[in-house]
Amino acid sequence: MSRRTKLIILIGYLIILIVSLFAYKLKRAKKEKTLKAAISQINAEKDKKRRGELELKKIMGTIPLEVDTTAIVSSLYTFAKDSGLKRHDVSTEGAGGGDKLSARAATKANKDGLKKSRFRIAISGGFRNMAEYVRNIQNMERFNKIIEMKFSADKDSVVKGNIVVEYYSLADKL
Repeated sequence: MSRRTKLIILIGYLIILIVSLFAYKLKRAKKEKTLKAAISQINAEKDKKRRGELELKKIMGTIPLEVDTTAIVSSLYTFAKDSGLKRHDVSTEGAGGGDKLSARAATKANKDGLKKSRFRIAISGGFRNMAEYVRNIQNMERFNKIIEMKFSADKDSVVKGNIVVEYYSLADKL
């Protein structure tokens, strides 16, 4: 073999090596780009899941799984004391929704997956005291709804009233 032939073979070999190296680099860059896209998609899904978990935690704080009757009644009595009401009585409605009283709040599940628990509250005191009491109920961190309020004036500027409040909890565990 002559020198010229060896040189041509060497140049051919170098050209094949350069082309192979360039092709390898392109293929690797493409794979790297695909992997980075996959990683960013996974991170986006992870962030979305984390936001969902935080939202669920926030909802669970507002609408818990179970009604804690003792805590609710305790909060209502604290609100009455803070508001300066003269009289405050809390009772729970029976399962029939009538005037029957039970030791626990009656709970009824609805089609939305929420359980309602009703509390009937009899109060008396000054108008400002009652307004403060109702405001405290509305600002409670639990999801609730005042469904009935009846007030009547009594002698000596004392107002008597009855309030029915529904507290909600989730019917099924998530």
